[in-house]
Formats: sequence, C-alpha cells, structure tokens
Amino acid sequence: MCSFKTWYHNEYIGYVVECKECNNLQIGFGNVMATVSYTDFETLRKYVVYSKENYASDSNPLQKSILLQTPFSGLNFLLTERELNDLHNMLEQTDNERKAAQLLQFFE
Repeated sequence: MCSFKTWYHNEYIGYVVECKECNNLQIGFGNVMATVSYTDFETLRKYVVYSKENYASDSNPLQKSILLQTPFSGLNFLLTERELNDLHNMLEQTDNERKAAQLLQFFE
C-alpha cells in the first residue's frame, strides 16, 4: 500500500502527492486524477508553463478556450484562463517544494 508525501493541497483546486515507495506523483485537478513519473510531471509542468506564457488573454476569462493536448490519442484538456493559472501555480509550487526538500537533504 502506498504511503504519500503531500506536496500541494488546495480543496478547491487540487493536490499533488508522491508515493514514498515508487516515487510516482499523483495529480488531482478538477475532476481528473493522473499518476505520473517525475519525468512525466516535469514534461507536464514545462508544457503548462509554456502554454501560460504563450496564451493570449481571451475577452472572457471564464470561457473554456484553452486547449492542452496530451500524449493520449483523443484526450485533451479544455480550460478557462483561471484554470490554466491554477494548474500552473499548483505545478510550480509542487516543483519548488520538491526542490527545496532535495536541498535540505544535503544538510541532514
């Protein structure tokens, strides 16, 4: 049975936890949950950063108009500007927390 380390949790946005045994990350966002390797997490994080940086703001920030493609045939995410920002912040905060924890291990 997995034992998890919580890297991010917000009851309205989602969560990111890491299995202490296999080191896979579980990402919960909206009504989607994915279990990914750290490499896949980094790929997703960089793609979301790129998408956020290159998104031209829509006249209606509540309209689902941002398409995030996935490597899975026929599966894409359609997000509002706010959802893209929330996903971006969640993944960035997770990445920052993981990197800080890795640095602290050098002092143990």
